Amino acid sequence: MLVSELIPYASNARIHSKSQISQIAASIKEFGFNNPILCDGSKGIIAGHGRLLAAQKLGLEKLPVIELCHLSETQKKAFLLAENKLTDNGGWDKDVIQAELEALSIENFDISLTGFDLNDLLIKKDRDLDDEHTDQNCEMPIVPDFFENHQCFLIVTHSQIDEQFVREIFDLNKNYKSESGDKKERKTNVIDVENLRSAWISK
Repeated sequence: MLVSELIPYASNARIHSKSQISQIAASIKEFGFNNPILCDGSKGIIAGHGRLLAAQKLGLEKLPVIELCHLSETQKKAFLLAENKLTDNGGWDKDVIQAELEALSIENFDISLTGFDLNDLLIKKDRDLDDEHTDQNCEMPIVPDFFENHQCFLIVTHSQIDEQFVREIFDLNKNYKSESGDKKERKTNVIDVENLRSAWISK
């Protein structure tokens, strides 16, 4: 159908930013127009307003269209909302996304065409880990109670092998006596900058 003949729905609640339209346009340019515009049988758009704007940005004259003539006026309104909202209600497996994006990156594929940002994904995963681990729920405190006022990094390991590797690298297997007067020996997970530099240089 001709782009000039398509009629956008006046009460479309979905908002498309300029950056999103540019992303859709880049996707169309790379993959083709693989998701047809959904119309009501009278050239009125039910779903696909963002794709139409992207097509106009690319200067396309014709677009594939599927006509949903069987829908009533009420169903059209409901379907327009459902088409946009239901896809938003799904979740993402961040580990799978990361693996897929890294595989695409190895092939020198432009990851931005997927709409994902690998660096942003890794930052969000790190924030999730930070939210999950605190002094209260870690097996070993982030900062042992006989040290005070430390600003520290948290290294999260997921197996005893990984934990032992980190301990050996940073020489964290030693016991230290508390200076609080109870004379108990505790293992520490705290390493100062000088020890960190020494461990880094020696390895």
